[in-house]
Amino acid sequence: MPACPYCSSLDLTRDGHDQRGRVVRVCRACGRHATSASTSLVAGQRFPRDIILLAVRYSLQLGAAAERIAGILADRGIDVSGRTIRRWVQKFGPALSDEIRRYRKSVSTTWLVDETYVKIRGRWHYLYRGVDQDGQVLDCWLSLTRDLAAAEAFFRRTIRSTGCTPEHVVTDKAAFYPSAIRTCAPDAKHTATGFYNLVISTNRCERKHGYVKSRIRPMRGLKSFACATRLFPVLAALQLVAPVSSFAESRLLTAWAQCVSLTRFGAWRVVQNAGQEQQMSSSNDAGVATT
Repeated sequence: MPACPYCSSLDLTRDGHDQRGRVVRVCRACGRHATSASTSLVAGQRFPRDIILLAVRYSLQLGAAAERIAGILADRGIDVSGRTIRRWVQKFGPALSDEIRRYRKSVSTTWLVDETYVKIRGRWHYLYRGVDQDGQVLDCWLSLTRDLAAAEAFFRRTIRSTGCTPEHVVTDKAAFYPSAIRTCAPDAKHTATGFYNLVISTNRCERKHGYVKSRIRPMRGLKSFACATRLFPVLAALQLVAPVSSFAESRLLTAWAQCVSLTRFGAWRVVQNAGQEQQMSSSNDAGVATT
């Protein structure tokens, strides 16, 4: 830590270690204490980073309510409430999405684009999503309307986030898609097809909609548009984690794997030792009874 994260002063002195073994330095200019993790996103949190990432991934990828995720973590010796997990998802979800997208493979130039319906606070909204020819989720865009402006916003966002301009776009027969493609990707070929086309269709993108809706169902609906705009990109990014071997170099997945193995096998070891002690005590009681 070359400078103070609060006032950028270079006048730092060492002042022992914190409870997690990190070196604590005090700034003589502002008098505040800081560690190497003071500038991270999880700075000031009660729980370590690995536990927070594990809870967020469980909540988003398992498709279970936050209270059930809290119960799973309680079995591993982690006492956290469901409300805290929901706050973690809202705060750390976008950062996880950005980190996961750094490790995805190159996007192909053939895109399959489709939209689906989601209900937010009792009102239907439109979620635009796209996948490439390999089934890799590109990005998503949530809109109040199903029109040309929303389609153009989706293509602009996806081209900017992937850094790739499509050469072939496959959509349904909505009337606004040709104009949106001519505006955002003028050199791209456009194919308007139906769901049952045996040659090429948006069927693969349609199947990806089921993943999102299966995760929303346990949440009992969405309460605000702002919450949904943060949640859907994270769900789209977590679909990239399905082939874990392709993302083994990701630091986030490595942290998740380490945290899962340590806590899970630690809990199993306690249960196993308790079972062995119970068997030994029962066998001793049986020996005493026989004698």
